[in-house]
Amino acid sequence: IIVIDTLPPVAGNVVFAGLEDAGGSATDGLTRDNSFELVLSSNQAGSTVVFQQRQDGGAWTDLGSPALSGLLEGRYDFRARVTDAAGNSSFSTSVSVALDLTAPAAGTLAFSGLVDSGSADTPVVTTDNSFSLALSGNSDANGTSVAYEVSADGGANWSATVASQSGLADGSYRFRAVVTDPAGNSAISNTISVVVDSTAPTAGTLAFSGLVDRKSTRLNSSHGYISYAVFCL
Repeated sequence: IIVIDTLPPVAGNVVFAGLEDAGGSATDGLTRDNSFELVLSSNQAGSTVVFQQRQDGGAWTDLGSPALSGLLEGRYDFRARVTDAAGNSSFSTSVSVALDLTAPAAGTLAFSGLVDSGSADTPVVTTDNSFSLALSGNSDANGTSVAYEVSADGGANWSATVASQSGLADGSYRFRAVVTDPAGNSAISNTISVVVDSTAPTAGTLAFSGLVDRKSTRLNSSHGYISYAVFCL
């Protein structure tokens, strides 16, 4: 008995397993996760499956395993070639991912609108407790998002803050910016510092020192008084 089979098998669909999208969007296809697995679903039973990949639009190559690790930066397409017992083959739909492993340029953080009311100190000591943070030079091929952080304990602990500062209590502050690209790579800017001191000092008590009080008693002669002075020799 000869069975003639010229129909291609059902190829099914390739999906990612264990792929972490650490960026800001789950649908932009950008990630810094270069270790994940390919899974084929709904393919014809009894068929053999070979996964394939191509990088940056190049030629398709067979993969030895659906488990991938340590991929280099670039854009990847993946598919599966499904072959039945008669030798008929078909290809699954392809899935794509772009690997971005490069951190963005963090740029330079500076104060904006800060009035240094004191002397030229480093860090700045001022009565101005309302100012802004300005970041320049941050960049990435896919864009960046910026989050500002502040520390009030010398950099031991950092918390989220905003670019526009107002009504800060007296104290020493450090600021920095965390720049993140859509793939989830981050870089930290330089740190800038300021000491806010809006409390007036204690004025103290003023007194004479080294003053000799040479006392005299004077009466105006035009009013019938006698003027005299007592000198001690």
